Amino acid sequence: MPPVTHAHHSSAHNRVAMAAFLIGGAAIGGSPIFVRLSEVGPLATAFWRVALALIPLLAWTWFRPEGAGGRRPEKLSEYALLILPGVFLAIDLGAWHYALTKTSVANATLLANLRFCDACELAAVSRADQRHFCDRPHNGSRGRGDPQGRADGARRG
Repeated sequence: MPPVTHAHHSSAHNRVAMAAFLIGGAAIGGSPIFVRLSEVGPLATAFWRVALALIPLLAWTWFRPEGAGGRRPEKLSEYALLILPGVFLAIDLGAWHYALTKTSVANATLLANLRFCDACELAAVSRADQRHFCDRPHNGSRGRGDPQGRADGARRG
């Protein structure tokens, strides 16, 4: 039997990872249908999705070896920083589940993903150089150096 090389092990690992990726994507893609078929309300469905996922997550954290990585939180403020993203996820998940009951699956999912894009855009704009935005024309005035009033000089094709 030939020895197992690093390249062979890596290739097998990549196949397992790709299979997990595809199965996970299919499961996430089908979840809105199950939310619409649920007999409880949208917020209860969101709660139980997270609560049932918490069981294997807690088991994994309790039974992993001590040297597996990372330190555990020590102060209350560290726990609060860990809980805060979960609160935002709960709000997002609850809003998405509620939207699934009020509109189509495709529309609710599109709007949920656009909320994330809007948050990323807001973060990018807040860090952008403010001088760039001050150069734009205001009140219908013409921009500098562009006969059609576009301050950035962009041409429409």
